[in-house]
Amino acid sequence: MVSIDYSLGIQIINFVLLIFILNRLLYKPLLGMIDRRKRHLEESEAEIKRLRETVDRKMAAYEEKLRQAKVDAVEQKTRLSAREPRRPRR
Repeated sequence: MVSIDYSLGIQIINFVLLIFILNRLLYKPLLGMIDRRKRHLEESEAEIKRLRETVDRKMAAYEEKLRQAKVDAVEQKTRLSAREPRRPRR
């Protein structure tokens, strides 16, 4: 049979004290570390997104310059070949 006496009060106080100690020494520091890691990951993801956008812009600019250089080379080749008569190769 279960009897309710002073030991129940001691056990309740012990339980509340244990919760307070665990909260103070374990849960808060652990949750703080998890929060810092989450913020760090979010910052890293934002940096990755920014770098990808920069790379995409630079790649598009590079491809446009390359396309324009090819067009200019073809135009220059056409001009030169129209101006000069072809010499036979030896």
